[in-house]
Amino acid sequence: MPEYLSPGVYVEEIEIGAKPIEGVSTSTVGFVGKAEKGCSALDYPCVKARVETLTNGKINMIEQFVPPSGYIAGIYARIDAERGGHKAPANEIVQGILEIKTPISKGEQDVLNPNGINCIRAFAGRGIRVWGARTTASDGLWKYVNVRRLFLYIEESIDEGTRWVVFEPNGERLWGRVRATITEFLTRVWRDGALIGTKPEEALSASSRLAARCNSLEKERGAPCGLY
Repeated sequence: MPEYLSPGVYVEEIEIGAKPIEGVSTSTVGFVGKAEKGCSALDYPCVKARVETLTNGKINMIEQFVPPSGYIAGIYARIDAERGGHKAPANEIVQGILEIKTPISKGEQDVLNPNGINCIRAFAGRGIRVWGARTTASDGLWKYVNVRRLFLYIEESIDEGTRWVVFEPNGERLWGRVRATITEFLTRVWRDGALIGTKPEEALSASSRLAARCNSLEKERGAPCGLY
């Protein structure tokens, strides 16, 4: 198993047999079930791309089908730079690919998407796009990739931004400074459009309710929920 150094939605390719899904003529590769924390996402099918190969010391370009993981990660990065991680990585063009291995109909999409499988589809006049942004989470709290990534970002940022409190005297003055630090940060997140609410107070209240629900689930399960 790989060792992850920080929180995130990780891209990982695994070797596993195909598992058919009822009502769909295709099959999904690498569909291994649900993950409560929503730190994984599955995109299907494979895509054809130009890749470099080395033959007799010479580099050649060939066309072959490859897993879409790297292209999906590229979409995450592009959205982060252009809009911010709170925007769903869906209805986005998959740049640099030639075709998809298996065409997916709307009917098949309607079956696969609720199963947490994000389909890559070809649309006439609109190119090849990823048409879904779900995680493999069994917990509806973390159903969508952008929600999971946003709160991982918030969690990590607050953790890094409050490390100075560790050796400070514990008391009302300290907690007042901590509240001010976190409120200032979350207000910036709200101004970026990542939190719902017509004013900062509404957004911070919603975030607090989500954290409270997560902490409640954590106590019920006896395991970390992933939001502190």
